[in-house]
Amino acid sequence: MKPWNYDCSFSARSSELDPYGDVAGPGVLAGFLGTGWLAVGLVLLHYICVFDPNKNPYFADSQASGDYDDRNEWKANPIDSLVKSLIGKGLRRMNINTVWANTLEMSILGMCDVQFVTGLGILISGFIDLRKGISAYHFYLITHVAWFSNLTHICGLTVLRKYLHSRPTEKVIRLCSMAALAILLLIAMGPTLFFNWAYIDVEGSASLPGTDAICFYNISRSTNWYYLSNSDASGLANSIAFQSGLMSILLLFLNFASRMIKFQKSLSGRLKALRRLLSGHLVNGIRLLGRRRLETTGLRSLFNRRVMLYNLVALRLVLRLYCDLLVSSLSDMFWLLVSAIWGTIKLFMTKSSANVDENDWTFGQILPAFLLLGPLTIFFNR
Repeated sequence: MKPWNYDCSFSARSSELDPYGDVAGPGVLAGFLGTGWLAVGLVLLHYICVFDPNKNPYFADSQASGDYDDRNEWKANPIDSLVKSLIGKGLRRMNINTVWANTLEMSILGMCDVQFVTGLGILISGFIDLRKGISAYHFYLITHVAWFSNLTHICGLTVLRKYLHSRPTEKVIRLCSMAALAILLLIAMGPTLFFNWAYIDVEGSASLPGTDAICFYNISRSTNWYYLSNSDASGLANSIAFQSGLMSILLLFLNFASRMIKFQKSLSGRLKALRRLLSGHLVNGIRLLGRRRLETTGLRSLFNRRVMLYNLVALRLVLRLYCDLLVSSLSDMFWLLVSAIWGTIKLFMTKSSANVDENDWTFGQILPAFLLLGPLTIFFNR
């Protein structure tokens, strides 16, 4: 990495890289990647063993002694209820008590705190290094590492709705933290849409691994470089880097938006009200067709109205199924897995796209590896 400057001329593009183990070393990658997958595993374990779809996540335990009846406001998601009933027989044989569940939640919470701080730190360090000439390759790896920090934070907030609802101040702080990390990650991911050097022979690439990453915050320059690198290129929007980058941005946005909606009772309530309104219109249409079908005498008219009636019934059932699946906690688990697998694939593809020896264990790599010990220490101490 160049010490103090950068060069954004087309002729300065380079494939040569200096080792930067504090970003791309095995300890750093193992620490962030391992913690991210450990968080996903604990969240899945929480869903299987602890999660109860019949409990209102907006109902604090401190309200349990009052006259409040959350069953009047909360209805279990049928998809989650079905899944939990299928795995319920095996869980009855396990002794899952409240202490064990609280320990699991506190372990997840501990990982959220550590990963938020480290993810924020590595993104800020990456932004500072931009003016010092950090390479596109190493900046790309920083976005992948920060992806797992963001993923771990989202994992924790997925299972801690009830815990945080009883602590409104902490909830606001954590939601603001999640928003800050997601926004910084989104800003960092912008230039990576032009990092297509792994497919430069086929599609062209604005960047080479050793090119200064800061140059690609200028969109017009980056676009011109892309077409200069390959005049026969089919278009920037068709490049693998651009499409995979948009996929990552879409996953980031969907994960963030779904958590924000589910954490805010008012937003969640409005979404349910909209769903009930649309469902009510379909039901009214079905009833109207049903009454008119009884008044119809002609065979052809009767057949047409019956077809319309059956189609409306099928449409309502399909929409109900998709809506229940979309807002279920099972859907959250699925998209967390997709995000983790996607981030892992992109990380290893980026690592294999450049030739640089960064496998030595140094001081800056040993510390991130110890991130894995934090949640385990919390778990066993409790």
